[in-house]
Amino acid sequence: MFLFGIKTSLDVVYPAIEQSKNALVFWKLPKWDTSRVGCGDVIGVKACPNGDNKPKLLHQRCFRPECPVCYQAWGNREANRVVERLEAGEKLYHSEGKKLYRVRHIVFSPEQNTALELMGSVDGFKKLRCECNSVIKKAGLLGGCIIFHSHRKDIVDGVAVWFYSPHFHVLGYGYLINSDKFYVVSGGWIYKNKGVRNTVKGTISYLLTHSGLGYVEGIRVFHSVTWFGIFGYSRMVIKSVVRKVVYEQCEVCNADLHSYDVSYCNDKKDYSDRDNWQDLGYYVRVIRVRSFMLRNYKRHSNNIQLKIGCG
Repeated sequence: MFLFGIKTSLDVVYPAIEQSKNALVFWKLPKWDTSRVGCGDVIGVKACPNGDNKPKLLHQRCFRPECPVCYQAWGNREANRVVERLEAGEKLYHSEGKKLYRVRHIVFSPEQNTALELMGSVDGFKKLRCECNSVIKKAGLLGGCIIFHSHRKDIVDGVAVWFYSPHFHVLGYGYLINSDKFYVVSGGWIYKNKGVRNTVKGTISYLLTHSGLGYVEGIRVFHSVTWFGIFGYSRMVIKSVVRKVVYEQCEVCNADLHSYDVSYCNDKKDYSDRDNWQDLGYYVRVIRVRSFMLRNYKRHSNNIQLKIGCG
């Protein structure tokens, strides 16, 4: 596929503002910017004090999608949050007698000429995203998350080439109507059912590594992950947020892992000189634990029952 008769290269990804003179949004891919000072530097080691496990290096991260060093760490962190909400939703609806079965990965693609024009402005992309929410429900899905991709990749003469081709990756629950019928009722959208994934977290993390990042005057203006249907913000809300201190145990002897300063090591490549490690005490992490609740469940429960019964 070509965009206006040309393809953009991996090294030169042209912003979406070139689609129209009145466009307001620049679309870029993760890791497009430069890293900050210290990104990726080794800041320590976590290891068993008894020497029973394999030590793991600790790296400094900025957790920005723009960073070429830390963008995968950003994707992993966002994937953890998505999985947390999906698993919580499954349990909440199961407690109400509604089994959602396993989440599936489906790709929804709009009519490209119209979509390319809409994604060039803030209002246009909001319209496109709202239309996506609508057609997803027409396809039969009850709820889940959406990740927008502004580009697709192709291989031309052995070189990876990214070109504009807006589409939406959905991890959702429910059934899917026939693809031919969907094309008609959606007004030209198509879908590709990739089915149940081996690992939901891995799929989300991978999708985020090349998700579309929209900028207006250098400021990112859209969330990379949005929610719809029974997992939407109006149907499933955060009940509480608690910060929790977590200790990690050795997988061999179950001893609490320790954190070590390795700045005194002579070998800065593998830091294997354990005699020069400085014990800093227990290795701890502070994590955010969210609990969720269903809002206005009784008002929507009949509609959920009817849709599940059609699957």
